[in-house]
Amino acid sequence: MSPKKLHEVEILSGLIASHAKDHAIGSVIDLGAGQGYLSRVLAFQHHLCVLGVDSDTIQTCGAQTTQKRTEKFLATTPGSNFQLQHITHHITAATLPTLLKEHFPKKSRLWTLCGLHACGDLTSNMIKLYLESSATCLFSVGCCYHWITERFDKDGNIAISDAFNRHKAHLGEHAKMIACQSPERWLKYQKETQDAIHGHYFRALLHKMMVEKGLYPGPPAVAPVLGRMGKHRLKGFPHYLTTAIHRLRLPTDVIPPEEAQAAYEEFLEQDLYRIGILWALRTMLGPLFEGMILLDRATYLHENIVGDGKDDQKKGSVQLVAGFDVVESPRNMILVALKD
Repeated sequence: MSPKKLHEVEILSGLIASHAKDHAIGSVIDLGAGQGYLSRVLAFQHHLCVLGVDSDTIQTCGAQTTQKRTEKFLATTPGSNFQLQHITHHITAATLPTLLKEHFPKKSRLWTLCGLHACGDLTSNMIKLYLESSATCLFSVGCCYHWITERFDKDGNIAISDAFNRHKAHLGEHAKMIACQSPERWLKYQKETQDAIHGHYFRALLHKMMVEKGLYPGPPAVAPVLGRMGKHRLKGFPHYLTTAIHRLRLPTDVIPPEEAQAAYEEFLEQDLYRIGILWALRTMLGPLFEGMILLDRATYLHENIVGDGKDDQKKGSVQLVAGFDVVESPRNMILVALKD
């Protein structure tokens, strides 16, 4: 594991194990388990019965291979009796009862649902699955907010909580992208921050030259989708520009390398500074937009398992816990829910 992943897994697994002990929970479904880092620690270190579920067969195979190596290494430990399984499955409320029956022993009736870096819509789907299921606890760490799908329902609502929908809260694509930014990392990772600003300058200059040359395929105000371009930026702006135009399947001979380099040098001193200021201001809004997403999810859970306090039957709890070091792990908030 990378130091970042190790930091996250150690803290989240400890939090899950603590709740499991307090509430006599013996089983865990790790949704979006990936390579199984969290699953293995829960099973091998905290002795929980764990089912790792992922929709990607490649991820599941990787987790199974690492599990076999780990079990072989730990086989010499006296009394080792680990219960860990990994499966490829698209879990739903309809298929969940069968999974519980097939993979968890009868002695472990109480179980919890967890997900570390549940990407995009997976976190919202996990929350809804938790509410529809018999799971006692939920532990969720979201990520990749730009992959969240915002859909208006028949009443014009787009958030998942009633409270946010009453205010017609709507983020949009740009705000979701900004929600992934982490200004807390600037001081420690200064070189990476400078590289990111330079990358934005490359992108802006590319956009400007394409519009001026009549190469731009869409509305000038909408940036082209290019995918990852970081390694191409290292080879200089002319290479970056040629690669981008090639990806867009446009003529690559309209802007010669000499012209591209001249434009880069001409606008560098003035525009790099301006773009840096704009990028910094946008990034500083990141925690605000991320907070809106997290509060919408927490509020939705609160509405369903706690309510307004008037229903004596609802005595659950919902917390947002700042579990990780925000510099090492920018998505540091853990959404914890407990049905009572």
